[in-house]
Amino acid sequence: MITNLTAGGIGLLLAGIVGICIWKKHGKRFPAWLALLAGMFASVTVIGWLGALAAISIVGVAVTTVVLILGGLVWWLEAVKAKGHHRYRTPIIGFAVGVALTATFGGVQHAVQHSTVQVTTYMSRATNGR
Repeated sequence: MITNLTAGGIGLLLAGIVGICIWKKHGKRFPAWLALLAGMFASVTVIGWLGALAAISIVGVAVTTVVLILGGLVWWLEAVKAKGHHRYRTPIIGFAVGVALTATFGGVQHAVQHSTVQVTTYMSRATNGR
């Protein structure tokens, strides 16, 4: 619980810094990169808000993977390659990609862990615990 609050707090702090950078028109790439980092930290909180979508691992991974691939491509072109950068859109997409990046690999990690536990349980039953 403390970890979730700390990560969410850091994400909120970074999102506030992004907001100030946008307001003060500070650079093009810096707010986009900072928004990506804020999304990574705030992903625990955002995924908690999504509720049922995050609870269903197969659907959760599929949705976040699509957001990661499509949003990541747009973010890469706008933030890294500096083609078509938008003052508000690029940091928002960066935040969404940060959340999707963390959620996608968290979902994959959960699926792998669950399947490993299932195989171990099956093998234990098949060998009668020997």
